[in-house]
Amino acid sequence: MLFALGVCVFSMQAQEEQKVKFNPYYSIQDINVEYGGIASFNGGAMDSNYMQITYSRLFWDHFAFRAGAMAINNPGGFQWLAGVPVGISYRPGTVSFKDALAYSLQETVFDTVWYGLSGQSDLIGHDLLANLLLLLFRRMDFFVGITPGVYLGERSQDANVSTYGRFSLFGDAGAVFSIPIWRLTLNLSPAFHYSFLNNVELDGNPTRIMMSVSGGISYLF
Repeated sequence: MLFALGVCVFSMQAQEEQKVKFNPYYSIQDINVEYGGIASFNGGAMDSNYMQITYSRLFWDHFAFRAGAMAINNPGGFQWLAGVPVGISYRPGTVSFKDALAYSLQETVFDTVWYGLSGQSDLIGHDLLANLLLLLFRRMDFFVGITPGVYLGERSQDANVSTYGRFSLFGDAGAVFSIPIWRLTLNLSPAFHYSFLNNVELDGNPTRIMMSVSGGISYLF
């Protein structure tokens, strides 16, 4: 009886220690849901909204594997584009609010004195903005990868739009700037995309180079 009670107490203590061990600054896994817009750079046909869900897991030091699913609404010459983004991200680390505040105050005082004495007071505002952004976005991920996908639905009937094969392949590179809130983060993610296949042309211009900007929320665990 005493042995069983001891095992139960030890198990409860272990569970409590495991709960306490979670640290949002060093989370191993997260799930991110985001919504944003994507547009082509070179006069192509991409000017759409998209939604994406991504799972990330650290596998070595600051590197993480990421994979998910995405859907773009009305991507030029088709009704939908469904894709599977996969890639690798690099996470330098997460700065605590206390450390970010201390660094920002230190830099603000130094910049104010330095630029004031050197007659460059107009530059103080730029550094104040940079310090404010550090307080907000205290975690950053940089990622590269590919997104194989398929165009769905009917093709465009517009005379100036030409569509070709339905299978697509994009190269992706971007960043995720995050505001940590314990197990959640609020994210802003700009990214560039390059289409390896010529699926859609607008007035003879292929939709090759694109940029997306999205906002989202992640759950850390």
